[in-house]
Amino acid sequence: HISVYLGYCNKLYILVYLGILLVCYRLFVCILHVICMYLACYLYVSCMLFLCILQVISMYLSGYFYV
Repeated sequence: HISVYLGYCNKLYILVYLGILLVCYRLFVCILHVICMYLACYLYVSCMLFLCILQVISMYLSGYFYV
């Protein structure tokens, strides 16, 4: 009877362990996804600002050269 109980306990521990691993994995993936989203957003905004500044500079230069 004790060995059966121990076997059940071991299975329960394995299930709990796997459950914790799964939760940690999900959490890790979620955090990674959020970080990636932030990075993508940051890069997009940076690129847009850079392009905007380039456009302003080119407009200024072309206007400057025309004058």
